[in-house]
Amino acid sequence: MSEPVELKPKVSRKLNVSQVAILENIYRFRFGSSNLVANSLRLKSGKYIFRRLKLLVEHGYLERNFDSSYRIKGQPASYFLLPRAMRLLQKLGQQKGLTDQAIKNSYNDKDVASGFIDHSLSVYAINNQLAMLYPAIQQFTKRELAIYKYFPKRLPDLYLSLNVKNDTRRYFLDLIEITDKPFAINWQLGLMANYFQNGEWQAKGNPFPVILYVCETGELEKRIRRQVNAAVYKFGVEIQFYTTTQNALMRSTQNDDEIWSSTTEPEKLVALGEF
Repeated sequence: MSEPVELKPKVSRKLNVSQVAILENIYRFRFGSSNLVANSLRLKSGKYIFRRLKLLVEHGYLERNFDSSYRIKGQPASYFLLPRAMRLLQKLGQQKGLTDQAIKNSYNDKDVASGFIDHSLSVYAINNQLAMLYPAIQQFTKRELAIYKYFPKRLPDLYLSLNVKNDTRRYFLDLIEITDKPFAINWQLGLMANYFQNGEWQAKGNPFPVILYVCETGELEKRIRRQVNAAVYKFGVEIQFYTTTQNALMRSTQNDDEIWSSTTEPEKLVALGEF
């Protein structure tokens, strides 16, 4: 099975490499903030990114979300690509899935719910944290996976590929939030069970990916374990599920990354790459 390919930004005649890289990074997650972009580009200065984001807004490549609700929550502004930026990336050929329809759909980004934006930003933060913990890890977002037909129709928040001792470990990661209803999680588990039973992934000769659930709270993690174990029993599928909390992941370090536990052995903590 061929893996998705990580692409490096090309240079536009109107924008320099760093500006295109900013657009590329925000495009991957649909929404971004100055701190998240700075972290993903491994830049220490948030002011450097802020100035460039401001310039991209002024030139019609980005739109900025910021109102009184952001101030109340102490939340930084979020940014998303305008059609002009989408057309530029399409012209550069960096995103194979960036079709005319995708550009048309981007007009709706200005009207999406705040919960969706928050989820996107949290997934972006998880991506950055995993990149810090495991520098060699490859991570792909929903937008990057959309063109690959062998992935499940309901795409994970992130697809991870990590080489460990000449062995490639693959994972589907989803962020589960307290607003996610139990019936929605059961529906999601049913889809994954059907995808597993379909055998399309296994037919390519690779082990089925481990499912990672990053739960917003510890209480939610306990509920998710119960739901997962019930679904595995109900559908009779041999899928590995591991969970952690959002706080545990974001506080972990390269020397302290044993934060994951199997839903069948919740008391045993292990590091990513050990399963």
